[in-house]
Amino acid sequence: MWTVRVAGDHCVVADTWNGLFVVNIHDIKQPRIVAHAVLPPRSKSDNTPDPVGGIALGKGVIYAAGIFTGLYVVPAPGLATPVVREQDQAPELKAAQGKTGDPRFLTYQPGGQVRSATVVGDIAWAACGSAGIHAVQLGKTLEPVSVTKGKGEVMHLAVSGSRLYAAENDAGLAIYDIGPELKLTEIGRLKLKNRNVKQVACPAPGRFALYHWCSSAVEIADLQDPAHPKVVLKDSQVGLFYGDQLVPELLGGRYLVAYWHRSGPAWYDVSGEKPVYQGNTPDERRFSFTDGVCLRDDKLLLVKHGKLQLLNPGDQREVSQLPAITVPGHRLRGRPTTDGKQLALSRRSDQKVELFDITDIQHPKPIREYDLKGHPGACRFWNSQLLIPAGYQGLLLERKTKP
Repeated sequence: MWTVRVAGDHCVVADTWNGLFVVNIHDIKQPRIVAHAVLPPRSKSDNTPDPVGGIALGKGVIYAAGIFTGLYVVPAPGLATPVVREQDQAPELKAAQGKTGDPRFLTYQPGGQVRSATVVGDIAWAACGSAGIHAVQLGKTLEPVSVTKGKGEVMHLAVSGSRLYAAENDAGLAIYDIGPELKLTEIGRLKLKNRNVKQVACPAPGRFALYHWCSSAVEIADLQDPAHPKVVLKDSQVGLFYGDQLVPELLGGRYLVAYWHRSGPAWYDVSGEKPVYQGNTPDERRFSFTDGVCLRDDKLLLVKHGKLQLLNPGDQREVSQLPAITVPGHRLRGRPTTDGKQLALSRRSDQKVELFDITDIQHPKPIREYDLKGHPGACRFWNSQLLIPAGYQGLLLERKTKP
C-alpha cells in the first residue's frame, strides 16, 4: 500500500494491482472497508488491472493515477472530500550539548553526512555528502589529511592505484589524481544529463567503472582515457538500488558485480576489451532490500533471507540449490562487509550494525552489535577494527577492545 489519504471519516488507500479502497474510520478501533474499485486492464492481451500508483481526493470523486493507462476520475459521492491540510509548524531544534561523542568509537565529524568510506593503508577516504571528500588518518585519533569540496554531493568513492573515483550525484562521476599529501586533482568527469550517480566500483587495474545512476539502472564506463570517459555498457533489471549494492572488488579476476534486490547478483565480465553482461544468480524467492553481497576470499558472500551462501565467480545456479549457513537465534540482515575473519552487517534503515566471527564460515558466532544515532552505510575494517560511515553521526572507528 503506497498511498493513503484521510479526509473526515474516510481513509482512501491505493493498493497497486488490488485497486483502491475506502475505509470508514469513524470508529478508529473498528475500521470498515466500505468501497473498493480496480482499474481497467492495462492492455487487451493482459487482464491484469492497471496498478494504482497514486490518489488525490476531490469533492465526491477520487482521482486515481494508473501507472500505464492514465488518470481516472472515480465517482465517490458521500465518501470523498478534499483533504484539508493542517497548518505547518517548524520543529524546535535543541542545541548540541558539547561534542562528547560515542565512547565506543573514535569519531570524525566532517560537517556533512558520511555516506560511505573506503580504506587504503592507514587512510580512510570518506564520501561526506555536501562536505566533500575527506582523507582521514586512522590511528589513536582520527585526523584529516586533505579535504576536497567536489562539484556535487559526494555519495560514494572508489580508489584504484593513484586515482580516486567519486559518485557526485548530479555532478556525475568524477576522476581524481591522488597527489602529494593526498591532494586531489580532477583529471576527468563523466556527466549524465538529468541523472544522479549514486555509487561507483572501480577496482584495479581501474580501466572500467561500474556505477548506478538511479533506482534501477547501472552503466559501465571505460576510463582508459580518464579525460574522456566513455559509457560502454548499460543495464536495467527488476529491482531497486537502496544503496551499497555494488561490490567494490573484482571477482575471479574478471567480474564486476551489482546486487539487484529482485533479480539477484548480476555478473559483468570486464576481462576483455569491452564489458559483457554474463547473467544473474537467480532465486525463485524474492530478494529483500535488507539483503546484500560482498567479497570473501575468492567467493561472493550472499546474505539472503536471514542466511549466508557462498557463490563462485560467475555462478548462476538457482540460489535455493546452494548450501545455506545459519546463525542460531539470529536472522541475518543488512549490507555485508568482511575482512575474512569478521562479518559486519549494516542496516541504514534501523541504524544498526551487527558483528560476527566467521573464522569458521560454517559456524558464524555473534560478537557484538551497535545501535547508532546515525544511519550507517556499508562498513569497512582497519587492523581488525570496525570502521562505520554513520551519516550525520560521522565516521566511526571502533575502539580497540581489551583482550
